[in-house]
Amino acid sequence: MRGTVNAMDERSDKAMDSPYDFVNYLTIGGADLVNGAVNPEDDFSKEHWMSSIGLASLVGGARVGIVGKSDVKAEGILKYKGERTTFDVENVNTSNIDVLSKQLENIKTKDEKVGYLMEKSKNTDVSTEKNKAIFYAGRVEAFDNKIGQMKYTSARELAERYADNLFMEKEVTKLTLERTPGGKWMDNLRLYEQLPNGKYRYEEYGLTLEQTNEIWSNLSSRYAEGASGAVTAFTKNVPDFIKPKTIFWSTELPQLRNNKKVKHINIR
Repeated sequence: MRGTVNAMDERSDKAMDSPYDFVNYLTIGGADLVNGAVNPEDDFSKEHWMSSIGLASLVGGARVGIVGKSDVKAEGILKYKGERTTFDVENVNTSNIDVLSKQLENIKTKDEKVGYLMEKSKNTDVSTEKNKAIFYAGRVEAFDNKIGQMKYTSARELAERYADNLFMEKEVTKLTLERTPGGKWMDNLRLYEQLPNGKYRYEEYGLTLEQTNEIWSNLSSRYAEGASGAVTAFTKNVPDFIKPKTIFWSTELPQLRNNKKVKHINIR
């Protein structure tokens, strides 16, 4: 019984990740059942026979679309065959990024650089399409397959790994702020990086810590305002006393809750 409940919870959490997951949620695992029967990972295995028996019980019932490793179409949903490449943030359109970098490079005085960075935090492209936005905050304890044990990892790393897996397995593209054109450009500046001389990179641009925080707060607020549909947030494990100090809980979440275009916030 507990396994069934856990499976239902997992399908609910993933319902907005892709059309396949949404169908799987609506059919209470029916898509997985069909996929396991007609497109098994191991032919004639126990799991294959169980899925086939379960599929037989669905004959005459609802027809379910499948996304798998075949190149056959099922209910109009294209199924892909073979390995997929990991989503590469370098695939983000870099033409605008190059223009911004050259403009910043040509600015001579620190005061002008500060003004330029502040201005771009308010108008550079951090947009996402419907159901494509991913948020994160803090760090999460998760199982690391490489070392075979639990370890703490940044929520950003977890969010981007999740996006990479979605792209590899289902060719669904989701973006963190840093994978939008404007977010990528600002992230590449590495403003918070500490230099060998003990100073921080934001100081090289004439920025204070407060101004740097304001720049990222502006970007985050606009990113949340531009989100739509279902969004995913890797923020569940942030302690309550830390939440007010994170951009997600202090800035992005209030924006998302006030954003009428956002229909569902899936906090993981």
